[in-house]
Amino acid sequence: METFDLDRGPAAWTAWASIAAACLLTSGCGPRDTRVECSGTVTYAGEPVEEGSISFVPLAGGSRSEGAVITAGRYTARVQPGRHRVEIRGSRPLATKVINSDMPGGIREDYIPVEFNDASTLEAEIPATGPHLLSFDLPER
Repeated sequence: METFDLDRGPAAWTAWASIAAACLLTSGCGPRDTRVECSGTVTYAGEPVEEGSISFVPLAGGSRSEGAVITAGRYTARVQPGRHRVEIRGSRPLATKVINSDMPGGIREDYIPVEFNDASTLEAEIPATGPHLLSFDLPER
C-alpha cells in the first residue's frame, strides 16, 4: 500500500489539498439555509385566487425577495424570517373573446389591484421557527 509522503513535492501537496477541500465542501461548512416554510390561502373578493403569485420583500433589506406561485388559492414558500412587504398578483383569462390572438392560452388580465402588489401596504412578520401559516383575504376594490 502506498502512502502519501509530504516530502514528495507538488503532486503530494496537490493531492492533500484536494482531499482537504473535498472534506470542507461536504462537511456542511457552507452557509446555512435559515428560511422557514410559509404557506396559506389567498382570496380576493371572497373567492380563491386561482392563478397568481405571492412575493415577500424584506423591509430591512439585506436579503432577496422570496415568493411562490398561487394555485387554486394556495401557496407554499420558503422565506427568510423578519418583517416583509407582501405583494400578491392574480391573473385570469379575459371575459371577452379576442379575434386572431397569438397569445398561448389566450389573453389574460391582472385583476388584483395595484394596492396589493406594486404599491402594496400589506406586511407580514415571519418568525424564525416554522412552518408558519399565513393567509390573505383581500377585499374587492
